Formats: sequence, C-alpha cells, structure tokens
Amino acid sequence: MLNDYVARWVFIAIAALVSAVGLWGLHVTIVWESLWSAIEFDILLVICAAAYSLVGAQAPRMRWSTAVVSDLLLSVLQLIVAVKAFTPLTYLAAASGYPLVDTGLTKLDAVLLGFDWNAEANWVANRPMIDWVLQQAYFSLYYQGALVFLIGSVSRPGDRNGEIIWQFCISLVLTCAIFVFTPALGHVAHIGTGWMKTLLMIRSGEWTAFDFSHVEGIISFPSFHTTLAILLMYAVRRHRWALAVFVPLNLLLIVATLSVGGHYLVDVAAGAAVAVVSIAAARLVRRELAKRRLPNFIEPWRTAAFGLRT
Repeated sequence: MLNDYVARWVFIAIAALVSAVGLWGLHVTIVWESLWSAIEFDILLVICAAAYSLVGAQAPRMRWSTAVVSDLLLSVLQLIVAVKAFTPLTYLAAASGYPLVDTGLTKLDAVLLGFDWNAEANWVANRPMIDWVLQQAYFSLYYQGALVFLIGSVSRPGDRNGEIIWQFCISLVLTCAIFVFTPALGHVAHIGTGWMKTLLMIRSGEWTAFDFSHVEGIISFPSFHTTLAILLMYAVRRHRWALAVFVPLNLLLIVATLSVGGHYLVDVAAGAAVAVVSIAAARLVRRELAKRRLPNFIEPWRTAAFGLRT
C-alpha cells in the first residue's frame, strides 16, 4: 500500500499549498514559532519510525512488532501534518463573505425536524449528570483517535490507518467547501464563544495572523464532530469489542454536538451526509490506487517504509 501512502502525502501537500496561497492572498501572516513547535514533534516521530524500521530489517523475528510501531508512528505523523495543512482551509472558507445562514438553519430545525435548540439545551442543563456525560463524550475525540490508530496498526500495519486518514482529509475538504456557502455562528454553548469571535473577526477582515498553537473550530454547518464520530465507528467495524465501546460513545458524542457544541440539528444531519460521502470517496480512491503499479525505483523501499511487505 505504499502507493496509497505516497498519494496521501501528495494530497496533503496540495492542501498545504492551497492554504499557503490563500493566506498569502488575504495578507495573513503565519506565526512560524507556533508551526515550528509542532514540526519538532513530527521530526521526533520520523526518527523513531526510521529506527524501528531498521530494527525490523535486522531482526526478522521482530518484524511484525516493529511494523506495528513504525506504522503507528507514521500514521500519527501523517495525521498531524494533515491537520496542520488542512486547518487553515477552515479559516479561508470563513472568509468567503457569504451571508450568515443561522436564520435559515433555525427554520430548517423547526419546520423539517421539529427541533427547538433552546428547549433541548435547557433540558440538558437541568440534568447535571446527563450534561456531564455529554461533555465527556464530546471531548473524547483525541482518545478515540489514538485507540483507532492503535487498532489499525495492530490489525493491518501499513494499510488500515490509511483508510481513516483518507476519510479525514476528504471529509474536511467537503466540510470546508460547504461552509464557504453556509457560514453560521451557531449557539452559545459549553465550548464558549471563542470560535464565534474568531469567525466574526475573519468575516470583518480583521484577521491578520494564523497561529497554529491557538486554532478554533469555527465550522458549524456541517458538524465535523458528527462526521468524525461516524468515521470512528466505521473504522472499528471489524472489531466487535471496539464497536461495543465506540458505538454508544459516539452516539452520545453526536447528541452532545447540540448542547455542548452549540450546533443546529440540521448541522448533525449534514455532518452525517459528509461522513457517508467521504467513506464512499475514500474507498473509490484506494481501489483505483491499488490498481496502479509502483515505479521500479520505489519498489525496493516498500519494506523499509512499512517494515512488512504488504
């Protein structure tokens, strides 16, 4: 699956280039110190992955374990870089200038779905235990992502994690593309108002610097939390024990996007649609990549890259 791995890096590089050009076009400077602090950790991951690959090459009996560790480190590295490359796109999407659609989303909630956000938020607020559980579920994404990568590396190193990385990248591109035309503030909820202030600052033209160490999740429609929740459940579909944990946890996470994340209910529906499209698109992309042969000069590096022949 080295073909797939290289293609992901190309896709991420394109996103980084688009982000850089977009920031330059809006005269937004990058706080390089914040980017360098993240790069230092990336370099450490590369060194560790290379070391484990070399150990596996010299000790055949350790090949599987070194492949697992190398794949986990390389997967985490690629995801971190992808986040850094794609995150500016969310801010650039907010700078499109299209009018806010909060009024329309509120009407859709009421007319199509019969949902009243204030009533739901008050109901949750009056039940502290439910409120606490929903908050824990909402902020569990990082821990879930780490466990999913570990499961992927152990079950099929060099392959399984590529699936969710593709889905993550594709879904974020789709989310940004939609948000260009549907900017919304959402509701004031547990996550505070920082992201609202950032969104309004971008829309008013006051945004002048991008700091990688302080990034707000400013996209309301579609709900990217909902998208990720579905992708995480899909990622562990082959493991019953993991499904027993991930399904209830992520269903709670999706519910929490309303009272904790301040999302409209229609945001959740749109986020679910993005997840479905991303899964289908990732499968198509990987199927096409699997049909292509690696160039002869790359083939010898297959084992060194993954620690195993895949």
